[in-house]
Amino acid sequence: MIAIANLASRRVADKVGAQLECLARNRLHLNGNSVDAAVYSLIPGEVRAASCLIQA
Repeated sequence: MIAIANLASRRVADKVGAQLECLARNRLHLNGNSVDAAVYSLIPGEVRAASCLIQA
């Protein structure tokens, strides 16, 4: 799960092939506040190599 406002992490999930399953209201607790979350799934075999994730 990723906070909806965390666009950088959501882009990484998209680049590696994770599928957006749903948007869950008030799912995460960050800094004492409840925030909505994007719920992703990643099944073995669906992972795509993302050049931005490869560290030299």
